[in-house]
Amino acid sequence: MKYLLDTNTCIRYLNGSSENIRNQFEQHNYNEIVLCSIVKAELFYGVLKSANPDKNLVRINEFFPDLIVYSDNEFFFSEVKSAKDTISKSQIKWFHYLSDELCIKVELFLINYTEKKIANILKKLSNRF
Repeated sequence: MKYLLDTNTCIRYLNGSSENIRNQFEQHNYNEIVLCSIVKAELFYGVLKSANPDKNLVRINEFFPDLIVYSDNEFFFSEVKSAKDTISKSQIKWFHYLSDELCIKVELFLINYTEKKIANILKKLSNRF
């Protein structure tokens, strides 16, 4: 079964204002939860109009990859991380779901990372939750 989320449900999940919604999310696989492009646009619009857009942008970015790169015959998702940024557990779950379950190419671009930090990220990506 698929669950198509509306904007208000996503907002309550991201704000942590509904224990019930959070429990429902945790009981289902990521492949059962879907969002349409209108919800994504509404979430970004809400962030821009919010009192704290920087903080809210961080929260919704866990829902979406940074880039969707495409040409006429292929596409891939990309998550971009600077040296001061870390990959969250939620992003790792999405990374595995998109790449392993849906066979969609997903790339992680690391900017100004040391070898040690790269090794730590690779270790995180190899662990399953």
